[in-house]
Amino acid sequence: MRRPALLCAGVGVMALLLLAGCGGGSSASDTRSSQEQIEQARHEGAVAAHRRERVAALQRRVARLERRSRAGSAATVQAQQPTPTAPATTEDVAEPSQRYFHTPSGNVSCTVSPGGATCVVSSTGQGFVLETGNGAWVEAGSSVPSGTGELVPYGSTISADPISCSVPASDEARGVVCTDASTGHGFEASRVESRQRTF
Repeated sequence: MRRPALLCAGVGVMALLLLAGCGGGSSASDTRSSQEQIEQARHEGAVAAHRRERVAALQRRVARLERRSRAGSAATVQAQQPTPTAPATTEDVAEPSQRYFHTPSGNVSCTVSPGGATCVVSSTGQGFVLETGNGAWVEAGSSVPSGTGELVPYGSTISADPISCSVPASDEARGVVCTDASTGHGFEASRVESRQRTF
């Protein structure tokens, strides 16, 4: 009778040890799994931080390039604008290239070249245009900014063959007259409506 009882007790102990062993193995496996998850999360965090730093560096680079581009564009625009010069001192100023000038009143600003002339009356916003070999016409809008180019004294003429523009004397009741010597066409640009004409 004792042997079966001892045998049963031994089997019970073995079962407990097996259960305890399995439970212990499961706990170690869980610990290892948690540790792997922590390591993986750390790795993913480091990768994400590296990507954020790279994106931030690229954004800084783009901002620098945009600033340089804007500065370059502003310099180009400034270089393309005509540079004001000292007032003309002679009665006739002849030059083959394009010239920008304005009258002493500042109300009429013009550009003249061998290809034609344009004068804008700032007080009315009217533009007078003459194209070499063709007629002259009036158009709205200011294609020549007010006060552009050199100040031309009253009684002077700016020429770019075959186009010439004359600024009247201070006591002369007329506007700026630009003429194409090859056709005889031209215009008179004035703030006074009765003096505005094309011919």
